[in-house]
Amino acid sequence: MRPPDPGAAMALLVRCPAVMPPTGTLSPGERERLRSFANRRAAIDFAAGRVVLRDVLGKFTGGPPDRVGLVLRAGRPVLSPNPLGLDVSLSHGGGYLCLAIARGLAVGADIENIPAPEGLGEMAALVMSPRECRVLDRLSGPGRAEAFCRLWTRREAALKGMGTGFRGNDRALSYLRPLAELRFVEGRIGSARWAVALPAAARFDGPVFHAMPVTEEAPCP
Repeated sequence: MRPPDPGAAMALLVRCPAVMPPTGTLSPGERERLRSFANRRAAIDFAAGRVVLRDVLGKFTGGPPDRVGLVLRAGRPVLSPNPLGLDVSLSHGGGYLCLAIARGLAVGADIENIPAPEGLGEMAALVMSPRECRVLDRLSGPGRAEAFCRLWTRREAALKGMGTGFRGNDRALSYLRPLAELRFVEGRIGSARWAVALPAAARFDGPVFHAMPVTEEAPCP
């Protein structure tokens, strides 16, 4: 596996394990954070994400996974030192981990379980644009839930790529169509929908997703 070319991005879709993966490559800080999770599913997802991230970045930088330097900035892992200029974004949902990696540009990824249709109008009114809310109001049932999830993943992926998260959410912006300055690569797998956002001028390097099952015996790609 090689890193994306400058100005390019790649994304990996990994099935999260049902049990805790081996955590020997995690840093002391990551192990401490792992112990803080009250929800076991969330703890497994966090551990799997860090194991996969360290394995992939170790391959890219030529070092062992446990020596990959990661720091948290605005709640997201950042490679440090970072001679290749890589940006990463992690998300979990629907039993999968989505890892997006870009070189020389920002990238954001989001994967979410497709929700039940009930109560989506109230949630949309809190974060989505009036135009998006009107579109959702014309839909019902599974189609409404699918549309909501598509708009949500687009918005969250874009906000993660911008580095602000939802504290930088602008409800005046609609994601019914990709914004001129952003490119979205997205789809659905199982009961989840995913989206990756990056600058419109960027390109994807190779296949959009490489499916890599994660098991207790083989937790890393």
